[in-house]
Amino acid sequence: MELLHERVLKVCRDKRLIQKGDRILVGVSGGPDSTALLHVLYDLKSTLELELVVAHFHHGLRAETADRDASFVKQLSVDLGLPCVEGRGDVRAYQKESGLSRQEAARDLRLQFLERVRRSLDLGKIALGHTMDDQVEELMMRLIRGVGPDALVGMSMVRDAVIIRPFLHIPKSSILQFLKERGLSFMEDESNRDIHYLRNRIRHDVLPLLRAINPRLDEALQRLSLLAEEDRNYWIQEQNNLWSKLVIYESAELVVLKRSGLMHQHEALASRLVRNAVCRLKGTSRSLGYAHVQAVLEAIKGKRPNVHMDFPAGINVDIAYDEVVFSGRGNFKEFNLVMERPGTLVINEIQSRLSMERVAFSSSHELDRGPWQAVIDAKNFRWPLSVRTMVPGDRMEPLNLGFSKKLKDIFMDRKIARWKRTLLPLIESKGNIVWVAGVGLSEAVKVNAQTREILHIAYEGPLSAV
Repeated sequence: MELLHERVLKVCRDKRLIQKGDRILVGVSGGPDSTALLHVLYDLKSTLELELVVAHFHHGLRAETADRDASFVKQLSVDLGLPCVEGRGDVRAYQKESGLSRQEAARDLRLQFLERVRRSLDLGKIALGHTMDDQVEELMMRLIRGVGPDALVGMSMVRDAVIIRPFLHIPKSSILQFLKERGLSFMEDESNRDIHYLRNRIRHDVLPLLRAINPRLDEALQRLSLLAEEDRNYWIQEQNNLWSKLVIYESAELVVLKRSGLMHQHEALASRLVRNAVCRLKGTSRSLGYAHVQAVLEAIKGKRPNVHMDFPAGINVDIAYDEVVFSGRGNFKEFNLVMERPGTLVINEIQSRLSMERVAFSSSHELDRGPWQAVIDAKNFRWPLSVRTMVPGDRMEPLNLGFSKKLKDIFMDRKIARWKRTLLPLIESKGNIVWVAGVGLSEAVKVNAQTREILHIAYEGPLSAV
């Protein structure tokens, strides 16, 4: 077995990158690294009982040379007897939409494509050809831009148990030597010589100077990455241990944390908890810079009871009394559903359900059932009922108040936070609001001496458990 194969096989076993029988999607650009990776995995195919599928993403940036690369990968797949899937994307349009650099936009689109293919073909892993040189360049880029300690981990050899990088510990010189000894062809990407890109300036100008100062620079940066990873893993453990104690409410649209709980954490941990909240909403906290995190932490420790902040990537942070609310702009889901008769209504938009049961009234019925249940006079409303979210201008006459008020004012009087208001369904009958979950009944439908039949309403949802 060749030396490169032995090194890959060892790291795959030591780091559990690949197990026998794995079904792997191999991302192949046609360049030397991904081409070598495909050949190595193909050579190990029988030993590890692998199923391999090739994937190539056409970025649409380099016209004829990009078409040439796609043709090369297709032919290589045919020569190896492997299936090949090609995808295309508009990097320029995505760059404009996302605000990322061109290289970052291209990377994001490529990873999105690979994940779609993996899922559609029910494959287990995605193998990428990043080398030790790529890791060194990535770390240097991050140092120059200014990053937090977690980012100094660089690229991971395994990410989310899906993306694997078997060459990450291997220098590019070893990859090129393997290709030369085997007489294997590959494509050259001329954009790798364009020093308008930061990565290329680092590769061609900065790193040669630094290696002249420290010939073992690559090893030093690798050690930095490993130490940063140890620290990150510790903080993730601390963060996870604390998370359940701080979370008041969590969904795909909202994360609500206890302000007092965050306030008393060391800043190193508190900042990670803030980033974790955003990551749970957006899948990444990349758009949240140091200044944004600091602004949140300062507001949490400040004396103002209510603070609103807008951040990039559609992130909102609202601080109200002892709650810190993270939400995404546009995440609020309106609903307006109809109930034709008593029964149970599932409200998917807020992961809740509303039950209504019509029964004969007797003096033994308990009328005060708390904020999540109600007993109303059945004769004072008409079917069908509308179950919906609050809209501006909504009014109701609360029980025993004697006059109607805007719902917004009722919420404020009762100190019901804004984020909760979007999750509280209300029931409307013939244009009149008769009940609001968590708030109470309208005077118009209260039980009285003439009541003969009642409607028992019960709300079940995330808020009723808070």
